Amino acid sequence: MKFSIIVHPSVDEVINIHRDVIENYSDPGYIITELSFNIVNRSGLESAVAMPKMTSYGQLLYPTIAEMSSSYCWFLTKNHPFQDGNKRTAVNSMLAFLECNGFPLTLDTQRWIPLIECVKSREQIRDEIVREIGFDTDIEL
Repeated sequence: MKFSIIVHPSVDEVINIHRDVIENYSDPGYIITELSFNIVNRSGLESAVAMPKMTSYGQLLYPTIAEMSSSYCWFLTKNHPFQDGNKRTAVNSMLAFLECNGFPLTLDTQRWIPLIECVKSREQIRDEIVREIGFDTDIEL
């Protein structure tokens, strides 16, 4: 099956996902302040949101749903655009992208937590995230 119309989150939507993550999914006892919502790397945020849509010579750099969605997770984690909650925002942005495009994914947290924790230190982990997502649906331009 091939897809040609893909819904991507905007920078503002990812900021809203981040706000929701901080407000609703922070550890008990975590004191939420305005600093919790700070964007510390705006260009990193914009780059992370743009990367999954990137093309080269008319070809998508991330041509499957799994590769595209994992790119949201990967680049939001690597670029570390927020003061706090980057990994949680990255995973939730990836899940929102998948759901908006008709590919809801239920995560096994025992499997995903170690994967996301490794993103900052290991390049090859992105391939593991793609395999874990498992959707290999192609996208057409």
